[in-house]
Amino acid sequence: MQKSIARFAFPGLLFCALLPWKPAIADGPTYTPVQIGFFAPIQIPDADVVGGLRFNIFFGESDYVYGLDAGFVNVVEKGSGGLAVGIANASDSHVGIQGGFFNYADDLYGVQLGVINGSDSQIGWQLGLINWTDDSFMPMTGLMANFADSAFLGQYSLGINNTDDSVLQIAGLGNNNDGDTWLQIAGGANISKNVFAQVSGVFSDGQKTTL
Repeated sequence: MQKSIARFAFPGLLFCALLPWKPAIADGPTYTPVQIGFFAPIQIPDADVVGGLRFNIFFGESDYVYGLDAGFVNVVEKGSGGLAVGIANASDSHVGIQGGFFNYADDLYGVQLGVINGSDSQIGWQLGLINWTDDSFMPMTGLMANFADSAFLGQYSLGINNTDDSVLQIAGLGNNNDGDTWLQIAGGANISKNVFAQVSGVFSDGQKTTL
């Protein structure tokens, strides 16, 4: 008897977990702890907020995802938190870790691990081949290239660095700064509008250079 109850209880609990629920507020968002997406909007269940696990076979798109977001292409329209793992991850605002070939967040509070990483503003770390952001409040470490409007704690790359404003740039090939910087170090070339000191293996060009 107990085995029969257990046999039917598990599928029932799984079915209930996949049912979206919503608070008693008219037109409020729907919630689910688990979501499986084939190709948005074909997602089971169809909920606005996922708190737990979202698995996207091809392409998933939700308003909010908190927890583990895994699959081929993971898209979050408004906000996400936790771990996002896939070929491509994109979120309006992400708190946690994004890991994949391509990662993007308008606002990043955490870490991006990938081949190409992008953000509008980040309080966190980008580790990849190519990184770009408008404002970086942590060191930028791109193996091939870093691009930023402002890199407040510097740019570090074996390839090239490019920014409008940065305190420090260290590159294997070259650095370019269209604004102000304290120090540029490169195995190849340094170019800056206003720089305190430049060290290069080939040449350095600064419109206003102190050293």
